[in-house]
Amino acid sequence: MQTKMVEAYKEVNLTKLYELQYQAVMSFEFRSYSVRKVVTNDGRNTPGVDNILWNKPELKYKAISKLRSILIHPKKYQPKLIKRVWIPKPNSDKQRPLGIPTMEDRAMQTLIALVLDSVCEELSDQYSYGFRKHKSVHDAVSRVRFLTDKSYSPEWVLDVDIENRFDTLSHKFINKEVKPILFSVGRNFIKSWLKTGIVEKGSITRPKVGTPQGGVISPILCNLCLNGVDSIVRPDNPKVNTKEYKALRGCWSVRYADDIVLFARTKAQIVDEYLPKLEAFLKVRGLKISKQKSKIINLKEESLCYLGWTFQLVPRNLKHNKTGLNKFVLLTKPSTKGIRRIKLKIRYYLKLNAPMSFVIRQLNPIIRGWVNYYRISFESSKVFSKLSGYILMLFWKWAKRNHPRRNKTWIVRNYIFSTQTHSWLIGIKNSIGSPILLVNPRTIPTIKVTAVKTDKNPYYDKKYFENKHRVLIIKEFRRKIYIKHKYKCAACGGLLDFNEDVELHRIKPGKDGGTYTFKNTVPLHKTCHESVTFAKNQWFRHLNVKK
Repeated sequence: MQTKMVEAYKEVNLTKLYELQYQAVMSFEFRSYSVRKVVTNDGRNTPGVDNILWNKPELKYKAISKLRSILIHPKKYQPKLIKRVWIPKPNSDKQRPLGIPTMEDRAMQTLIALVLDSVCEELSDQYSYGFRKHKSVHDAVSRVRFLTDKSYSPEWVLDVDIENRFDTLSHKFINKEVKPILFSVGRNFIKSWLKTGIVEKGSITRPKVGTPQGGVISPILCNLCLNGVDSIVRPDNPKVNTKEYKALRGCWSVRYADDIVLFARTKAQIVDEYLPKLEAFLKVRGLKISKQKSKIINLKEESLCYLGWTFQLVPRNLKHNKTGLNKFVLLTKPSTKGIRRIKLKIRYYLKLNAPMSFVIRQLNPIIRGWVNYYRISFESSKVFSKLSGYILMLFWKWAKRNHPRRNKTWIVRNYIFSTQTHSWLIGIKNSIGSPILLVNPRTIPTIKVTAVKTDKNPYYDKKYFENKHRVLIIKEFRRKIYIKHKYKCAACGGLLDFNEDVELHRIKPGKDGGTYTFKNTVPLHKTCHESVTFAKNQWFRHLNVKK
């Protein structure tokens, strides 16, 4: 259905587009998928102002029917107030507001987002990576590295910070951008969501500008409004090998949501061309540049901190690297703030007066997530090695504090383990004698991210993304299971795009002697896994999976 929407938009057949969008939102498949997205995301246990959660199967089914009633009688629909809470701001000691809509409003926003996003992909900037399907932070980081690691690469960068992006975005501009690409009922819903009151500590405010942070549809609307940044540095997007293209050599932009970097050949080009155009571009949208946080950087003199990474051009060390003609080489490594944050978390848990089993359970997802984020650069391996040493140092302090009468030999015998490939791994034996190991950053290899073709639409060029789909952070056994089932859920047949948790299901359950073998294991979406378990494997009668 979404593919047909993209085709209708390309044909400039808006009547057909609107009809397809209305058919989609009224269909059981789209409505059930919207409810599914709401009950499987991280906020599924956080209620809105009505304190209602969809945590039972009957409530989820009723929600699907309720969405249909709203669409049949759209004029009766009034979104409920948004509950505002304050959460810590990433990479800062400050806090930022987060709006929490009700489950019903989240499901409605998800439903409209499903039909809006496919057309928005056609309008998106070529080098925009934030909140877009099959694009990630890793793609944005790889693009920045690609632009800056050549001998002819631009060395001047404008690091742009937009002041209060969510709070000041113009409602008028949003409605203007949405009007030609969304059917009338959907447009009216968006107008009502933008005007929804926000309740905080008993007081209610009615916003005249901005979109609440936390709304499901807010990232799509913000991306839609910020499209056009590419045209600031590359007007008319000239074709390759033309005079116009060569004249713009070194002029590029990369955007991840509202994190924008613009590359230029000279500082004058940024001051005289980029800044005036960018200020005019943002002013129409009700936005402005933060002069305190935005800055002009020369990569040979100062490092660029972008999305938790540090990029800097340093003189080539001829003693270690004689190959290549570049006088400077690009270093891409985790930022100092990112390293400091992970060290503080590790230090916090290893300073607790708690058993090692508890420490490992708490630290493993933290360390694994941090390492997986930063493993796409060769320079990260040095940081991982140093972090492993830091963990070992804190472990010894923990061991001496918790076992003051034990010597080093006893500590090594009880807490240090070895595998076929690695030694000095911290862990503890469980009740059956198997070791539970703490993730060691040094043992996780770095990987290379293959660039995604930026002119492809994931809703239209599906075969490309299915073939291109990359699973970076999985174990060998899990990877083989995914390949066997062609990266599709064995229950619903949907793509394992990892926007939803994926679980491995044993066809013959463990209580009957079933184990996680290649023949007895299938990948399932988390929601599908719940359904299969509830149905006691009756689901598999309709599948080509043998018990």
